Amino acid sequence: MTSKLQDLTERKKQQRRAEQEKEKKKQEAKAKLNKLLEKQAKKKQDTADADRQEAEEKIEDLIGQALNTPRKTSGALGATVIDQLRNHLAICWSPPPGAAGADSLIVDIIVRLNNRAEVQDVEIVDKARMNRDSTFKAAARAARRAVVDCSPLPLPLDNHDTWKELQFEFDPRFITRS
Repeated sequence: MTSKLQDLTERKKQQRRAEQEKEKKKQEAKAKLNKLLEKQAKKKQDTADADRQEAEEKIEDLIGQALNTPRKTSGALGATVIDQLRNHLAICWSPPPGAAGADSLIVDIIVRLNNRAEVQDVEIVDKARMNRDSTFKAAARAARRAVVDCSPLPLPLDNHDTWKELQFEFDPRFITRS
């Protein structure tokens, strides 16, 4: 009789352990599922934020085009930083070959930079002129090439908000070559 009682007690213990193990696995599975759901929700939110940012920038561009005003870009740079930038770009500047007067054309550009002052994107502001004027197009491409080839730019890394997006006139006459 005691052996049957011991067997029954032992079986109950094993059953409880099995149920506890099952419950533990359920909790772990729930935790993993919750973690995946949180990750997915964060990813969706990040995507939505990026889409919203892109839409705001497009709207700002369209409003600027409609009003014929430039889009708001980062803050102003000091004269010393501008001189350093000019000297740095002079190394990479190469006037377009065969385009008469292209070295005196002024090209308005927008440069987007990451926090290490590396060029992420260069946008020519006057796209319409670029499509109809081959000399301007050559000058614009040369300006874009100079900025990209000189990346990263000599900017104070602690002031990324000031220069993360720069709009300036690329005027080859002020780019002096040594």
